[in-house]
Amino acid sequence: MQPVTLQDFASRWIRYREGEGRLQKTTLERDWSLLRGQILPAFGQKALVQLTAEDVRNFYASLCQELNRRTGIPQLHTARRAGAVLHKMLEDAVNLGLLSNNPARRVPLVKPAETSARPYSLEEITTLIRSTRDDFKPFVLVSILTGARFGEARELRWHDVDLERGFVYVRRQRPTHEPTVVRAPKRGIVRAVEMMDPVRTVLTSLPGGSPDDLIFPAAGGGPIDPSYFRRYVWTPALARSGLRLKPHEMRDIFVSLLIAFGEDIMRIARQTGHRNLAVFFSHYAHEIRRTSGTLSRTETYDRLMAAYHTSVEPANLGYVSVSQAAKLLGVSWGWLFELIRRGRLPAVRQGRVLLIPRDRLKEVGLPRAFRMHAAGKGSNEIPVR
Repeated sequence: MQPVTLQDFASRWIRYREGEGRLQKTTLERDWSLLRGQILPAFGQKALVQLTAEDVRNFYASLCQELNRRTGIPQLHTARRAGAVLHKMLEDAVNLGLLSNNPARRVPLVKPAETSARPYSLEEITTLIRSTRDDFKPFVLVSILTGARFGEARELRWHDVDLERGFVYVRRQRPTHEPTVVRAPKRGIVRAVEMMDPVRTVLTSLPGGSPDDLIFPAAGGGPIDPSYFRRYVWTPALARSGLRLKPHEMRDIFVSLLIAFGEDIMRIARQTGHRNLAVFFSHYAHEIRRTSGTLSRTETYDRLMAAYHTSVEPANLGYVSVSQAAKLLGVSWGWLFELIRRGRLPAVRQGRVLLIPRDRLKEVGLPRAFRMHAAGKGSNEIPVR
């Protein structure tokens, strides 16, 4: 009988894990990516029974020495995750009787240093809210002041709000990579978040609806689309404010505010769903030491609401990506890139996206086809979608 190779078993193992239904799609995709990228190139054709502890140790040591091509820092997190996937797969092979023992069992995994949330100033928070599109300000402000993850905030419904008792309940999430799936929040932890005054003010100012209606529906109905939010709301807001933030950092801002208010740590952990206080302290220890009790709730609420009620100037909303500008003008994106390269068209880089001020598109010499198209409409205005 031909021995089972690690590659053959890996395909069966990942299908088995998928059939269990206990893991999220993103976790399975990450595990499969680690198998294809790191584990199978090293051991794919090797028979399971021939794998030794020395093989695993050498493999893991080589992963720990690999450097990130962008930062030049050892990829210890990747190495640890790949080691954990290999250990779990071989442990399942033992349980199925394909191996007598797990060769990865006695190979220690390096524990990378815990990452810490960076500090956020009240000025940064108010600048972010002030720079956000007016129609998305309620969503951003409530996300910041409830600590809800993006998938949780876009699934909030009116029956999750208890204005009488002053709580917002986080009961479900719609994962970003699984738009048709609604499940319990991360780790199944349902949270009762104390309602801050600005959250109450914002929610009572919204039109409302039936108990099962979404609090923050998209313009066309249904939940907010993550790609639309990032491209048309978040990225332009960062370009206007000059900040560098990820949407998930709204949750870190919530914790930072509560710490600065001098809130009890256990009370914060209950509202964020942190069961492991060691993880919480390792992530926010510097915030606790640096800012605990330094902010006044009343003054902070006043500044947040002032930023909320500051309307974004229409001219400041005029940022489009190169691909959007190409569609609006009916030209190739390569032509626009050439104008940017020659300095004839200004652009701002936000991450991997180039943003062009919409009003500056009218200042460059447009192709004759576009001028004829605009003239046929009786207008030389750039269409707004």
